[in-house]
Amino acid sequence: MTSRITRATELLESAFGKPVWSGPKDPLTSLVGAILSQNTSDTNRDRALAALMNRFPEWEDILAAKESDLAHAIKVAGLSNQRSKRIIGLLRWVKERFGEFDLSVMCQ
Repeated sequence: MTSRITRATELLESAFGKPVWSGPKDPLTSLVGAILSQNTSDTNRDRALAALMNRFPEWEDILAAKESDLAHAIKVAGLSNQRSKRIIGLLRWVKERFGEFDLSVMCQ
């Protein structure tokens, strides 16, 4: 099975080139982006994520903020009240589960 996957990968890469991930390098940022992406355009997701990161440069800043301030920052993506609750819940879970805001252990 491994040789078939390797061969398929080689064929795809020779036909289309090696894929290049242009998204966030941090898995937690990607996950927050996924929360922001549901039922909105990629453009609005990207705007909301940029606004979030500009307003709250560190994950701890989000947890220390008022939920309404977070909702205001991500308003462009829509459903900001619901999304802000989900993002806060996610960050609390990650911090409790892993002791830090780092999901790279899940990428190994």
